[in-house]
Amino acid sequence: MGQLIEVTTKKFNKSIIFELNRSISGQEGMTFHNISQASLIDEISGQLALELFKKLDEIDSIFVQSNMVSINFLRNLGDETQVAEDTIKNFFIFYKESKE
Repeated sequence: MGQLIEVTTKKFNKSIIFELNRSISGQEGMTFHNISQASLIDEISGQLALELFKKLDEIDSIFVQSNMVSINFLRNLGDETQVAEDTIKNFFIFYKESKE
């Protein structure tokens, strides 16, 4: 149950910028520097940042604003953007167990 998020990905050295087909936060934006900060925010932007911190290593910061997500890494990236892209695309997919 849920809907995939369409994502356009742009990679620049140590940063990846994702443009989404829907807004997931307000216009002010939020920056997360570690998993602890993300875990304290109950809003969707905090939940998404928490999932990204759990699945990716060497994140310097994550910035979420409206329909944009920027991830800055501590090192240059190779082709490791797929994990982040898949995490964002599937963020609203929830499967509940059926009671038969």
